[in-house]
Amino acid sequence: MQGSTALLDSAKQRETLSEVSIIRLYRLPDGEIDYEVLSGEEAYDELEDIKGDLRGP
Repeated sequence: MQGSTALLDSAKQRETLSEVSIIRLYRLPDGEIDYEVLSGEEAYDELEDIKGDLRGP
């Protein structure tokens, strides 16, 4: 189980997803790094949708 998956599953079981934030990092084509902050609920929903992890392309 991946780190973010285990964290989100544990928070879901404890009903504390609202207390979790996940930062997703992206490397842009020009080499710059950008980020996106996901709430625990958003991150959990995305994991359910993609059935994988939250690592970018």
